Amino acid sequence: MRARRKVLVMSSVALFVLCAGAVFYWMGARSLWKRIDRKGRDLQTLVQKEMADTCQAPLRPVLYLGASWCPPCKALKESRNKPVLQAALRGTCVLELDLDEWQGSELATLGIRGRSVPALFLVDRTGQACDVMTGGAWGEDTAENMAAAIGRFVNPRHPACK
Repeated sequence: MRARRKVLVMSSVALFVLCAGAVFYWMGARSLWKRIDRKGRDLQTLVQKEMADTCQAPLRPVLYLGASWCPPCKALKESRNKPVLQAALRGTCVLELDLDEWQGSELATLGIRGRSVPALFLVDRTGQACDVMTGGAWGEDTAENMAAAIGRFVNPRHPACK
C-alpha cells in the first residue's frame, strides 16, 4: 500500500511539473499585437501607458509603423497569426501605429524618423526607438521571409536596446 501511495504521489508531482513547464513555455511563447489609436492624447504618453499596461516583462516591446494603403503592411498584418510568424514574434508585444494617424513630429517624440512603411522599431524602457527594420529587409512578402527577418531582429539577444 505504501509503495502504491508513493507511486501516486510521484506521478502527481511529475504531472504538476509537466503542466507547470507547459504553462511557462506558453507564457514565453506568446506574443501580443495591439493597435494604438489616437485618443486625443500625445503619442509618447499613449505608448508609455501601453508599455506599462500591456507590454510587461517578459514581453519585449516593439513598435510597428504601417499604413492601410501599403501592400507589404497588409501582407504582414494578414500573416501575423500564422504559426511561422507567431514563432518569430514569440516574447514580443507589438504596438501598432498607423502612419496616416500620426504627424511626423509626433512620431519623432519616440525617436521615429522618416516615413518608410512597414517598419518595426525596437524600443528602450522609455518607449524611445533605438533600432529599426523596414520591410525591405525580408524581400518578397511571404510569411516565411517576414518571419526569418523579424525573428532575427526581435531576438532577445539583440544588442541595440537595453
